[in-house]
Amino acid sequence: MIRYLRKKNKIIQIVIIFLVVYFLYTLSYHSTNSNKIQQQQQQQNQQQQKQLKDDPYIRNRNTQKPFKIINVESTKKYSKPETPTLSLTSAAASNRDLSLEDEQSVESSTSEVSIEILENHDFFNKETHSKTPSETPTETPSSTPKSTPTPTPSTLKPKIMDDDHKHTKEDVHLDDSTMGTFNSGDMNSQDVVSMFNDKLSTDPMDLDTSQANDGEKLDLYDVGITVLGYKLYEDGMPTKILRDRVNLAAEHYKDLKLQGYFPILLLSGKGKEWLEHDDEQAFASEADAMFSLLVAHNIPPKDIHLDPEATNTAENARNTLQLFLKNDIKRLLVITSDYHVLRSQYIFQTVFPSNIEVEFYGAPTSAQIRKHVAGEEKVLFGYSQRDLSRIGMLDTNESFGYHPIRNLPRWRMIEREIEYDLNHFRTIENGSFLVDYGSNSGYFSLHLAEKLPGATMFSLEGEAINEYRTAATEHETKMKEMNITNNFLCKTKVVSERFKELLEKKHVYEYQLCLSVFHWFGMKTKEEFEEVLHNHLMNAKTTFIELPEPMRYIGKEGQHAWKHVNDWYSGRNEVEIFADLKDKYQMKMTWKILGALIHDNKTVRKVIRVDVRGQDNDKPDEDPRKPLSQKDLEELYHCGKLMHK
Repeated sequence: MIRYLRKKNKIIQIVIIFLVVYFLYTLSYHSTNSNKIQQQQQQQNQQQQKQLKDDPYIRNRNTQKPFKIINVESTKKYSKPETPTLSLTSAAASNRDLSLEDEQSVESSTSEVSIEILENHDFFNKETHSKTPSETPTETPSSTPKSTPTPTPSTLKPKIMDDDHKHTKEDVHLDDSTMGTFNSGDMNSQDVVSMFNDKLSTDPMDLDTSQANDGEKLDLYDVGITVLGYKLYEDGMPTKILRDRVNLAAEHYKDLKLQGYFPILLLSGKGKEWLEHDDEQAFASEADAMFSLLVAHNIPPKDIHLDPEATNTAENARNTLQLFLKNDIKRLLVITSDYHVLRSQYIFQTVFPSNIEVEFYGAPTSAQIRKHVAGEEKVLFGYSQRDLSRIGMLDTNESFGYHPIRNLPRWRMIEREIEYDLNHFRTIENGSFLVDYGSNSGYFSLHLAEKLPGATMFSLEGEAINEYRTAATEHETKMKEMNITNNFLCKTKVVSERFKELLEKKHVYEYQLCLSVFHWFGMKTKEEFEEVLHNHLMNAKTTFIELPEPMRYIGKEGQHAWKHVNDWYSGRNEVEIFADLKDKYQMKMTWKILGALIHDNKTVRKVIRVDVRGQDNDKPDEDPRKPLSQKDLEELYHCGKLMHK
């Protein structure tokens, strides 16, 4: 019995010791965790205090009351890079170019990104243009006719100097990650919500959009600035992305006023059914929110026009064009976000005729945002194509040939560049030559020949597979219908060796087209690709080219020669390829992105303009290249003799 009691006491002692240890451990754990929570709360409070100090627009999360606009100039504004670099630069099913399901009021990523400027050097104008800014107009002109400043290349486009050449146009870069495959595993849902939801606050109580321009007196203006809308929060408040677009638009408005122009701001965005209209602090539409922000920038309401009807970017572009045609406005600035520039270019360039100058500017967003929207932007190209079709821009009788739904958008991009060249600095001499590689049914050849009647258009087509067997016949028929007499159809097999022969003979085309055919020239290695591309670009003063989308192909994308494309690119995008080419061959060369289109294999290809000037070591200011005769070109291409078997 005594032995049993002693054994039982030991068990009780062990239990008591265990309970004491467990109690001490629990007490220590809760104490440590409490300290961590307090530290996190202190850090969050410090971060909120810093944001409130730096940006008076941020919503006070503790109270659901917004801050009033105190001083718009104190907000962080878009700033252009001091040194432009070479690079690339896109409408959706709605005028909101992005949609996120979960939007909450949390902090936004504020990481800086650089906006890279595309080059389009004036190789052909030897004179240096300058303009003394006129006195800043203090009032919008009333009933007097508008007085447009004398246009020069330096005033019609923002001046951006690089080396010894003058830029004439400006675009925005999207790097290869922006158009690549989106991997949602890189960020959790909280990261996604956090980087988008930087709420700002505005006081709409004094908003009176009835003071805005009703569109009846737009003939007093000579430049339009379209600000593309972006979705509001559920309570109707504008986001940081929308505010950044408005800030950029206000900056361009003020710059144009300083130059002596009379700009009109065009805002679009319908009211949303889900808005709580009984909340007096909420804006009824994106356009209303932008209007209030612009007025806070001290922009007169009469210089702002609201388009409440457009439900997507294509309708916005159509409505804007109608205003332009009615009031004879010839220049448009499109303001959006950097990741949305490519689709904006696609839509507005398609809708607007080439005699109206259209420029695109993107407010910078963080690298996280650009990466997040890359996959969605690619999908939305399909919706953009659908929206353009619905307003009748792609289903015209003028489209024919290879994938006609893509022909008008590409031609508008190209034609606008040529129109600008002819209007400002370039003369096409009689006897000049143009070339279209892979002309198919001749859509681009015929339009370019019609545009430049003093030059001879060489159309090279040797495709003999069943799908395109009648392409040459259709081309010849269209040539007669359009009464085109300066288009020579050369039936031949195009091989990359021809580019080297033309380079050795120092031949030069004024313009050459190489649209979605370069990947058919048989290059296998990176070195061979670069050599052929160099030779090809040296054959013309200006080349319009499409290359495969920069991505890592795995064989399921339907891309011809996809294994070789991976070797050609070696992880580079188009801009990096051109930069490497320029350095490797010491070329006088510039390039810019005109826009992009989605193809049947769901890849997005950019239309790129490349300008190259030949060099003579003995006469560095002269271009030694001269056009060969038509007879020499026919012999070099073996016209009518070399065809696919």
